[in-house]
Amino acid sequence: PAGTIAAASPRLHDLLPAYSGGPWSLGTWQTFSLTPGETSTGLAILLAQGILALVVYQFARSVEAIERLLAIVVAAAVMLALHGLIQFVGHEGKNFDVSTVSFHAEGGLVKAMFRNRNDFAGFLAIAAGPAVWLAFRQRETGKRRGPARVRGRHSRGRPELAGDADGMRIAIGLGILAIISFAVFASLARGGSIAIGLATALGCGMLMRSGHLKPKMGLAILAAAAVVAIALEIHGMEQFAGRMETILDEGQQEKQFGRREVWEAAWQTALAYPLTGTGIGSHGDMSRIMMPPTGSTQFVHAENSFLNLAVETGLPGLCLAVAALGAALAAAVTVYLRGSAREKPVAAAITAGLMAGAVNAIGHFNWYVPAITTLLIVLGTCAIRMAARHVDWIPTLKIPVPRSMATVVA
Repeated sequence: PAGTIAAASPRLHDLLPAYSGGPWSLGTWQTFSLTPGETSTGLAILLAQGILALVVYQFARSVEAIERLLAIVVAAAVMLALHGLIQFVGHEGKNFDVSTVSFHAEGGLVKAMFRNRNDFAGFLAIAAGPAVWLAFRQRETGKRRGPARVRGRHSRGRPELAGDADGMRIAIGLGILAIISFAVFASLARGGSIAIGLATALGCGMLMRSGHLKPKMGLAILAAAAVVAIALEIHGMEQFAGRMETILDEGQQEKQFGRREVWEAAWQTALAYPLTGTGIGSHGDMSRIMMPPTGSTQFVHAENSFLNLAVETGLPGLCLAVAALGAALAAAVTVYLRGSAREKPVAAAITAGLMAGAVNAIGHFNWYVPAITTLLIVLGTCAIRMAARHVDWIPTLKIPVPRSMATVVA
């Protein structure tokens, strides 16, 4: 109703004077979103990801199940990285796309099937945490006593299965991490490069603190870093170094219009529409209204995931996303501090992946990519499931659903 819109978003009709209900209006605008079609699509994706979170929560009832999920994440990252690197080597007319439309008109950029190199690098940066876990996880030795359930009194007090990671597995794991890292650096994505560096350092640091990463393995890490450096020296070190130098050079970031102006305009828009925002997918239209003239450059997003959410979903949407991310990080850190010897490296991998996604979101709106948000949701759900047996602030989730109804929902 018009009264509800006027009360919750009084400045909305300033953007749509022809739909304000006045004597010369074409009609009455009856939705909070300026782009209702895209907002409906966004809500459908959110619903699908919510169902996925429930499925993952039920699946991740044991550490072994969560480890299988981490292995799947690493496998997906390796396939994307190899796809991008093959495309990088033979990019001249050979994009190796699986879709009928190619988004790779720019030569010499690694981005696989993603439309944007920042999205490609952001996905791989999140997967770097699980890749570190894969490289340095310990092999189990001794008699197996069955899976250690995340919930249940019988899981407490079980003897831990321990062992040393063998050299071959470390070499394979570090090789995978090197491939992923080189693909990110070759994409020339500044935010993704910073995020993967942070994820690798954080993951290794947490594993070292928990005793899963021995100091003697430092040489292996240096060897993997040397391989990445040599590969960059052969293909793209000059471009990569030049790209990194522009991080602090405001004049080169966006030619004559930098991120600071974009962020300022986005924040002012969020303050103007604090309760409901302007609708998912509307930033591209709002930027032409709220920002100073930018020449031929159109900012379809706010170059920041947090601010973009504030513009399009209002402060409630931003608070919901920050609360979800904070709860997942708190759960992962709790498991790392209180969990078993087998849970600690898994928690370290999840923490590194979530931090990479959060850091990359500061300089790029990567949360509009369903692949990235789905990966964050899967990792965060695993963290919540693992932490449920260590803390009381996570409520027990029991929703009895008939099998037939579950099939229909799926």
